[in-house]
Amino acid sequence: MLNRILLALTETLCFYLILRGIDRFKVKDSLIFIFTTKQYVRWGNIAMLVIYFVVISMTWYHDPELSHQLSMLGSLVIPAFMVQIWRVDLKKVLFIPSFFLLASVSPAIIMYALNLPNLLTYFVVFAFFSLLTQFEFVHKIYQFLAKHSLLLNAWCAVGFLFLMLSFANWYNYGVALFVLLGTFFLGGITVYVIQKYHEKNFTATLAETSYLELKAKLKKKSLRVLETDQLDFYEFNTIWFTKSFADSLKNEFSRLSLTADFVKEGSRLKIHLFKAE
Repeated sequence: MLNRILLALTETLCFYLILRGIDRFKVKDSLIFIFTTKQYVRWGNIAMLVIYFVVISMTWYHDPELSHQLSMLGSLVIPAFMVQIWRVDLKKVLFIPSFFLLASVSPAIIMYALNLPNLLTYFVVFAFFSLLTQFEFVHKIYQFLAKHSLLLNAWCAVGFLFLMLSFANWYNYGVALFVLLGTFFLGGITVYVIQKYHEKNFTATLAETSYLELKAKLKKKSLRVLETDQLDFYEFNTIWFTKSFADSLKNEFSRLSLTADFVKEGSRLKIHLFKAE
């Protein structure tokens, strides 16, 4: 079981580095991103990882084959959520399996030929993908393919075919469906509870604050901040806030006689807070 968990962990982290590496993120920044992203995204990442590996561990005793299939599925899905799935298109996801398969062949064969322990093999494979990411080989390869749409489409088709062949022997559909639905249900509950708790606490602290205190709180919670002579710009990730969050901010701005524009773009809430003349 330990080997299965370590393999799932290695593949998940490698897939995550590949997905981040496509957009030129370095290894250190990518790994830190999991635990330091603002607005409790990090708690969502940690919750998904914990739930994922608990499911893999529990399923191993019931059905090792199903555990293997779930680990493969999770290696794709979990990194996409950690990167923030609304920023990841299907081609980037399908780019991962073929790239991982091709790039991991050499180090895996070498370690196997030397008859070294699995743990060391996993470490070497992870280190190899870290180097590919750090020196932007992942980004360069993806950009080359992206400039030739036919090549990228063919690459993604191979990745999709590889996945379909891998899941072809997933025979226990009832158990698989139950585990998948249970995982997404627990993940959804986790996101909802964190969302409501975070929003309630944050909006409560806004009441009766001064202008400078309000700005400090917005700056601390924002994903991106831009301050100019005419206005202050704050950007929030709306996955952690509901519509009542914007309403609460509008009430506080009105109380302080401030003028602000609210713009909702996809998963982002952009606030332009105009400064008094």
